[in-house]
Amino acid sequence: IGRQSEELVRIALQELKDQKRILDFRQKDEPGSDFRVMLLDGKETALQVKSSFRGERRHNDRYPGTPVVVTGHKRRNAYHYNPEKIRPAAMNRLVRRIKSQLVAVLSIDASLR
Repeated sequence: IGRQSEELVRIALQELKDQKRILDFRQKDEPGSDFRVMLLDGKETALQVKSSFRGERRHNDRYPGTPVVVTGHKRRNAYHYNPEKIRPAAMNRLVRRIKSQLVAVLSIDASLR
């Protein structure tokens, strides 16, 4: 579950970087953080990826203050097991939703969309 969720977030972060809405990011799997994101103001922030809201609540209890993005995919969805099998239109919708969450949790200027 975690790797698929992180891959979806990596795609969304790359799009934000390509759009020059963030400077850079790197995957950094450490306690309480899956990514480090360099914002346009030069500040770097941790980012945690979760596939469920229950996981988000547990993370917030253990690591308050670290931004969390929830991919929210369910076990019954085919892309949960094999993200390469998801239809392009569905993938685009999912990545757009994740990008919107990233903009909110990282306080990225939404007007730059």
